[in-house]
Amino acid sequence: MGIRLQIQKIGCLLWLVGICFLIPRHVLAEGLTGLEEAKKGIVEIQAGFKDEKGIFRKVKSGSGFLIGGREGKMYIITGNRVARITKKEKRLFCEKHEIQLDTVPAEDVVRIIVKGDVAMETSILASSKAKDFAILNIENIINEKQPLRLREDFEWKAGEKVSVLSFRQEIKGQQFMDSNVEEYIGEIQIKDVNLDKEYSFRYAAELPDDCIGGVLLDEEGYVIGIPNSVLSKPQEGQYAATAVNEIVEVLDNFSIYYDSYLKDKKKEELENLYKESVKIYESGIYKQDSQEKLETALAHVKDMKETGFLTMEEMEEGCASLQSAKNHLALKTDKSKIVVIVLGIILIVLFIWLLQLLIRNRIDEKKRNLQVQNPTTPRRQMHGDGQEVLQSRREISSGQAQKREDYQDTQIEQKDTEVLTEIETSQISAICLARKKTGEEFFTDKERTVIGKGAAAGIRIEGNTAVSREHAVILRKKESYFIRDKGSLNGTFVNGKSLGESEEAIICTGDVVRLANEELVVK
Repeated sequence: MGIRLQIQKIGCLLWLVGICFLIPRHVLAEGLTGLEEAKKGIVEIQAGFKDEKGIFRKVKSGSGFLIGGREGKMYIITGNRVARITKKEKRLFCEKHEIQLDTVPAEDVVRIIVKGDVAMETSILASSKAKDFAILNIENIINEKQPLRLREDFEWKAGEKVSVLSFRQEIKGQQFMDSNVEEYIGEIQIKDVNLDKEYSFRYAAELPDDCIGGVLLDEEGYVIGIPNSVLSKPQEGQYAATAVNEIVEVLDNFSIYYDSYLKDKKKEELENLYKESVKIYESGIYKQDSQEKLETALAHVKDMKETGFLTMEEMEEGCASLQSAKNHLALKTDKSKIVVIVLGIILIVLFIWLLQLLIRNRIDEKKRNLQVQNPTTPRRQMHGDGQEVLQSRREISSGQAQKREDYQDTQIEQKDTEVLTEIETSQISAICLARKKTGEEFFTDKERTVIGKGAAAGIRIEGNTAVSREHAVILRKKESYFIRDKGSLNGTFVNGKSLGESEEAIICTGDVVRLANEELVVK
């Protein structure tokens, strides 16, 4: 049992390995030629003439491929040597079949095999002898056939794989259907067969002698060229092809519609953009007035798509209209967002109001601090005529100075405390002295500040030679400010009253302090 089980495992393993080898080969072949789709576009062309009895005589034949399909118009591209008969070829044919050459009409007949012996005549719209291609015009659509797509941006490179599709011409009884199309794998060798032939490239492939005409496809199944029998040398194994780019130029000149690689890419872009725009329109998250342009663009592109055949310009115009409409969309404002915005505005207004309230309180507090510089009891009063009169404060100050001289050791501090009881209750911040001449303002809250023109002065009066280097001193005592002369040459005055030696005077808001001829206003 154990040996049998091992044999089964080995068999399964070999089967899996075989599958792994088979799958890539199948995918490569299908992806390389687009076999099932491309074969439906190959058609059989016969060139000849009609004899005296009206019977068609085939001189030569070969393969071509189908393009177009817009508005019922179809075209076939094949080799020029397939569609046209030379005089030599006609003469040799008549000799072979014992037909009098002078009885053969000059007009040649080109017809297409639809299926089996069903054929339809066609005409040559354009052709090139050097580039070996001809464009045939078909009046009616061939339902059994399918147009191929062109690779209009093809750039050949050595080593690229190509597929050659064609009917064999010497096989009897074939129906010329897609099942009869032969496929041959080739490889691009160099760009040009000759240096002056920019429109062709050389490829290597094993082709039978009766493989005439046909088409070359890239790995994605797009047409990249047709065999060029003028530049090919089959006896030497050298084959040449005319690039599809050359044929595309002629098709554009005749305004012939064709499917192509670039059109497929643009069509895919348009389709994706259309689906995306439909989802956006149906989402309902955009304002109605901003969706009107998108609605119009969607209706326009929908009508374009229903035609089934779009030019590159039409698809580019459709993409541009959809993209432009998308760019003009405006999102709806959600109700919850509106509530949040309103609440945010209210909060901002409240914050501003609170900030203003705090600033106002701070300003009021500063005003109160400035007002308490004047004591409650010894305060300025106004006579009826508007003149200021100082109450007992100056007298108190003079008495304090005298007591200070008499009792310097111990008693003056207590006396000052008793006299200035009311002043002591106030809370005074820094004092400000404004210089009248210049508008300068000097602030101090120190216990001792020297006023003068010297560099060491706390309040320096510059530009006045009448002021001494250390003219006076401001003293802070129990939150009140006093001024005392320091033996200056030109004296110190408070409200016009001169201060004697060692005499101190209290200074309050509105007092005018004069040092020599320099006036300072207390603020």
